[in-house]
Amino acid sequence: VLRPDGSLYFTIGTPGGTTITNTVMQVITNIIDHGMNIQEAIDAPHLHHQWLPDEIVEEPLGLSPETRHALEGRGHHFAAEPRNMSDLQGIMIEPETKMRLGGSDSRQEGAAIGY
Repeated sequence: VLRPDGSLYFTIGTPGGTTITNTVMQVITNIIDHGMNIQEAIDAPHLHHQWLPDEIVEEPLGLSPETRHALEGRGHHFAAEPRNMSDLQGIMIEPETKMRLGGSDSRQEGAAIGY
């Protein structure tokens, strides 16, 4: 993701097949729209939905009971059990210091190192 001046803001990636698009998009949204740093955005719970099977998969603590109930009331179905679905790794360039900040998903093994 680039800043308006064309400089690098952050980069993020994950394995995961069908969950890649959702988890990467949720990290981007958490950083840009919610002001999270790279580690906060990676650590936040993620949701996944695809056409088949027609169900929402959530990570533990992904939705409040009220939100889940409201979605079920609108006809959405949830997977039987929450599950971890990401292994995100990323690097963010801190704008003030230009320091590279590494973010690594604690749900899986891995590490990110900034300098």
